[in-house]
Amino acid sequence: MESLRKIFSLLALLGFASVMAQTEESTTDESASAPEVHFSVIPAPSSNGLSDQASAALVSRIQQVVNRNSAGASAEWDPFAIQPTITVTDFKASQGLVQNVSLITGELALTALNDDTGEQYYGKTISLQAEASTDNEEQALLQLIKSIKVTDPAYTRFIRTARSKINEYYASRGLPIPRRRPVQCDDKPEMEPVIDEYVPEPVVEETLVEPQPQPVTEPVVEKPVENDYTLTNSSKDYEIKVVSCIGDASRRIITITLSVENLTNDNINRTYINFLKAYNPDGDELNNRSAEQGILQDFPAKIKVKRTFVVQKVHDKFDYFSFLQIRIGEANVEIRNLKINWQ
Repeated sequence: MESLRKIFSLLALLGFASVMAQTEESTTDESASAPEVHFSVIPAPSSNGLSDQASAALVSRIQQVVNRNSAGASAEWDPFAIQPTITVTDFKASQGLVQNVSLITGELALTALNDDTGEQYYGKTISLQAEASTDNEEQALLQLIKSIKVTDPAYTRFIRTARSKINEYYASRGLPIPRRRPVQCDDKPEMEPVIDEYVPEPVVEETLVEPQPQPVTEPVVEKPVENDYTLTNSSKDYEIKVVSCIGDASRRIITITLSVENLTNDNINRTYINFLKAYNPDGDELNNRSAEQGILQDFPAKIKVKRTFVVQKVHDKFDYFSFLQIRIGEANVEIRNLKINWQ
């Protein structure tokens, strides 16, 4: 009798394992057939309370997480984004020691959303903690952001779950995964050809007319429009000039290229770069800004280095930037009335 119980128990376990294997295989097949979802990383609204430097550092860190998980988006095609926000829950600074040491804790909130429509699909909060050799809360916050481990499996799980939630959201509604379509600004509606009816021309008797001398006119040459922008630079260590400002209407982006020359005799390494402000002529702030090539840059002595800055999701073809603000190390750079060369 005892032997029969063991046999039945063994058969039940084998049957359960078979069902689980089929379920796992089915889940794997469904995941493999689902469209791949990719994400850009966008900053939280300015009302979140982070400084521009902390916001840029946080976006850069989460972008590293996304890139490591092969989930980076093409801003031209993919509308999905991850929006990180960080909140300090406790900050304790030591006193009376030789070196000030602070303990800072916080919560990192990640939200997967559609950057075009604002629809939110999934969110997760992760606790953070870091020590910093400073009693300055802002510097300690930067250290907390730096403590985010891009290899932490929690971020891989977040991206995997966010992809699954997005696929479920559209599958349940019978809709395809949305993709952006670049707007072609030069598309024109086709016009039906106009066919004129034949009308016989009247017969006119020709009369001899003596040729009259034609006045000599000089060819009209269009002069290039000068770009009357102004650039102010708060640091004497750099000479900064605008190389170009090019708008791409089909991709809805504008690229600003600057030439930055280190005028000192020393190499300046690991300099922090931040694209702070951009305004159109109507006074609207353009929030989708990024510094290409990362946020850190080396500037060898007496060498000109080109840096590019991009404004994305530009829906209006305006003529110039009324105001730009860029931070390069200790240099605060402000550019006004910069004309855009649309292509």
